Amino acid sequence: MIAQCLARSAAICALLEATYRQPELGNSQDPIEELVYIVLSTMTTEANYQRAFATLRERFPTWDAVVAAPVAAIEDAIRIGGLAPTKAQRIQELLQRIRDHWGMLDLSFLHAWPTSEIRRYLCSLPGVGFKAATCVTAYSFGRDVCPVDTHTYRVAIRLGLLPLGTPELGRRSHVALEQNLPAGERLGFHINAIAHGRQRCHLERPRCDGCPLLDVCVAPEHGRYSRREAASAVANPLDINAQREEPTAGIGGAEVGG
Repeated sequence: MIAQCLARSAAICALLEATYRQPELGNSQDPIEELVYIVLSTMTTEANYQRAFATLRERFPTWDAVVAAPVAAIEDAIRIGGLAPTKAQRIQELLQRIRDHWGMLDLSFLHAWPTSEIRRYLCSLPGVGFKAATCVTAYSFGRDVCPVDTHTYRVAIRLGLLPLGTPELGRRSHVALEQNLPAGERLGFHINAIAHGRQRCHLERPRCDGCPLLDVCVAPEHGRYSRREAASAVANPLDINAQREEPTAGIGGAEVGG
């Protein structure tokens, strides 16, 4: 069963890679920069949070300068991104916590840590949830993990890589999806699933005709799966119609990364 599931998911990853080839998403290899970028990206458009980040860095060239600045000055710099009072306070709290822990605003030393410890530490920081921690672990530390954003979640559900009813948010979806993907393919799946979700596998009216993944899609009516159905259904990832008790994790039942 495990070998069958992993062989199927490997075939899915190969199809996605052949189609999208992991387009650049603009993430940062600097973990603190990536954390701040994620805070700014909440509840706004990509264009607006990019402008907010650029203005913040222009006005405050160092992270120490951001910590030392009046919160009103941070708010003014990031206002274009929305929710400026909340985000400004969160950014300063986040940076202050890191400096309190390590006496500096530099997390590059975490490269020496095991994947699970990196993610655990990042989750301990103010306002950093499991998805944000996984994004930083993937993009800034190059680890084989799979952030579950709205596109990744939708595509994984429709392809049968997550059981129906798995919550989108939190640790559970990440652990389950990572266990159901082959080692070395987890970040690539995430990046390509974002491209697939944006270009073809839309939430409403997915473009199923001619989809390169049509033969492996297990969603009802080739992708017209809704969140309402998820709330009331539980299914075997290999058979959309086979009802069974939903696992709490993935194939192996443990978190990836040691």
